[in-house]
Amino acid sequence: MKRLGNRIFIASCAAALIVSGAATATSGELEINFADAAWNGETIPAGQQCKKDGGKGSTPGLQISGLPEGTVKILMAIRDKDARYQPMRTNGGHGIIGFEHAGGDKAMLVAVPGGTKKGLPPGTWIERKNKAGGAWSSAGYLPPCSGGAGNMYLAELSAVDSRGKKLSQATLELGKY
Repeated sequence: MKRLGNRIFIASCAAALIVSGAATATSGELEINFADAAWNGETIPAGQQCKKDGGKGSTPGLQISGLPEGTVKILMAIRDKDARYQPMRTNGGHGIIGFEHAGGDKAMLVAVPGGTKKGLPPGTWIERKNKAGGAWSSAGYLPPCSGGAGNMYLAELSAVDSRGKKLSQATLELGKY
């Protein structure tokens, strides 16, 4: 993984998982850019936390290029790498959001609000709600909710074909909160 400002370059391959900053390229590159300058991959922007922590968080908007041919949807699974509650550390612990993709090698993923399944932007849906319980529970995506403990939040993005097969997968650091 190579960081240039708020641009992230991640090599992609069939069912590849990017871990520890290492990648193996076998079929091109996937480029992911934050669409909003407030997101920089280092710190979660003010106000993008969960309601419990005083925010009205949403996912960042993302620009993606280099999507494999045959991609019909993109899944964004959010997790808290440092969560004390283990289910939040797993793939999609904070929820999985789906985005329709009409084809081509580029996509713009719009920001999706947290804490709801209703009123989502057109072409988006909640693939799986978050795994939080108790006071942290909410519908849909749960924005960063560590109380500012310095936890690292990640988005695991998957390009998926019409049969449900992952064509490529990449992990993007959203920042610490």
